[in-house]
Amino acid sequence: MNIPNVTIENYQEHTVSLLKKLVEFETCDPPGREIELSTYLYDYLRSNAVDAQLDEFIPGRSNVLARIPGSTDNPALLFSSHQDTVPVGTQPWTYPPFEGHIVDGRMYGRGTADMKSALASMTIAAILLAKGATRPPRDVILAFSAGESSNCIGAKRMLEQGVMDNVGSVIIGEPSSLELIIAEKGVVWLRATAIGKSGHVSGDGGSNAILRMMAFLERLKTVALDTVPHQYCTNTSLSVGTIEGGSAINVTPDRCVVQIDVRIPPGMDHRRVVEQIRSAAGEGLEIDMFDYKPAVETDADNPFVKIMSDCCEEVSRSTPKLLGVSYYSDGTILCASGNTPFVILGPGEMGMSGVTDESVILQNVIQAVDIYRRAATVWGAV
Repeated sequence: MNIPNVTIENYQEHTVSLLKKLVEFETCDPPGREIELSTYLYDYLRSNAVDAQLDEFIPGRSNVLARIPGSTDNPALLFSSHQDTVPVGTQPWTYPPFEGHIVDGRMYGRGTADMKSALASMTIAAILLAKGATRPPRDVILAFSAGESSNCIGAKRMLEQGVMDNVGSVIIGEPSSLELIIAEKGVVWLRATAIGKSGHVSGDGGSNAILRMMAFLERLKTVALDTVPHQYCTNTSLSVGTIEGGSAINVTPDRCVVQIDVRIPPGMDHRRVVEQIRSAAGEGLEIDMFDYKPAVETDADNPFVKIMSDCCEEVSRSTPKLLGVSYYSDGTILCASGNTPFVILGPGEMGMSGVTDESVILQNVIQAVDIYRRAATVWGAV
């Protein structure tokens, strides 16, 4: 395996070449299969003076952890990024999705924006910190997870292993166009089950569970879901994502199931929204919550946000916007306690995730290296 020696003189070219290599690993989830990419990152880090660990916690699914020792015992700064991507989809790509073609300053490929660009930038930043003449003031931890798309299984594994012990701040590399995202909405997943009575349609017909579900969904349209105003996040939203019911065209369905996705802003009690939806259920229909990921946010006045904003401005020469998002990240697992300030800051562009011909601006990937490295140095000294 030919792994380069990364230095301050050549880090820009190696950031680009590393990203290209990472894109070449197919880690679409499902099924994920991050192990080959993880092994490469593990070897890359260890070959460049960074002590790393590889954790294959499920066959083929693996986290990469690393630590750059700081000069004090102050709470560490953690860099978070995931290794999996969404599938390539069915639409044709202009360039093959696993080759990392570079055209007009952009690299094309699945995961370039979400979020192998952040993986590359954080890896190179960590190497430069490890090889620097002085140690960073605080430990810097790399937490590269598997299965963010699979209900954050890698982040949950890390949390169980104590990765957040003595961590004082977190940078998550999700696509942000190098803006600062300081809030993400919570997610409630509900399963609605309508129960009917099976019967042959040539007879009495039974009781149709699908029609019962349709009536519930019509009632649900009229429910004004509770919300709270938030400076950076949108109001509570609801989406019916899947529906399943019936066994044959000539048999009355005795069961129909839909799955509902609810997004709630920080500060909103998710239990209130669940009760509102249950109140619309009616007879013969049950609602159960099968997953909940809390909203997380960092106060805009937190010193960590100010430091990160200054670092962005010093590198990119522009003041980043403060934003909120409706998606969830590994931050909902790692920062669920609400005690650890975090920002989402990544070189990928918002809106580029999961699209055909996904790409990233390479200048942003280089700038992300400089921002991450500067943040570890400046924030660590506070």
